[in-house]
Amino acid sequence: MLAGHFAVALAGKHVEPRLSLGMLVVSAMAADLVWAALLAAGIASDPSISHSLASHVCWAAALGGTFYLGGGALRGAWILAAAALSHWPLDTIAHIHPDMSLVPHAGPAFGLGLWRSLTGTIVIEGGMWAAAIAFFVSSTTRGRAGTVGFWLGASLLTWAWVRNISTPPPPNGVGSLVFFMVFVAWAYWMDWATVRQGSGMTFQHSMPRP
Repeated sequence: MLAGHFAVALAGKHVEPRLSLGMLVVSAMAADLVWAALLAAGIASDPSISHSLASHVCWAAALGGTFYLGGGALRGAWILAAAALSHWPLDTIAHIHPDMSLVPHAGPAFGLGLWRSLTGTIVIEGGMWAAAIAFFVSSTTRGRAGTVGFWLGASLLTWAWVRNISTPPPPNGVGSLVFFMVFVAWAYWMDWATVRQGSGMTFQHSMPRP
């Protein structure tokens, strides 16, 4: 999935507006960021290293734990961990080939094949993306730059997602890593360009403990 993972990040921002959208995108895309970095470095291309369920638990614990130990609230830590962990069931639902394993290099692997159906993918993943955009827009206020920036980024993500589900590109670690990092940067920029609805306050980049 692509739009589905970004939908989780936008939904997390709606659930807890004090969390950084950039942090949520990093969490929701953690497995893909690790995969792309490993592939770009020529270390490994086996997706089970970054995408097994055990690996997702590690990414969730690392991100949520780092946030909490850095002074963030426990609620925010759990949301970030849940965003990271959500990657595994979403990819398991979408992947055609059974390559979503429980542990790296071992055990059964799963793939329910949503991508076999273009209509099903558009309805389910596209529906998640549209709903997440609606949630985000309804709960935030943006200036002109923030509004233009949000819709430009959302449009580019939608275009990339449509291309991906119609003609999946070959694995390219460097290209994928650059693509992901551009949208991580976009998400962090949106934190600066967005305020909570009616509050007049910019979103916090960390969620302090009460």
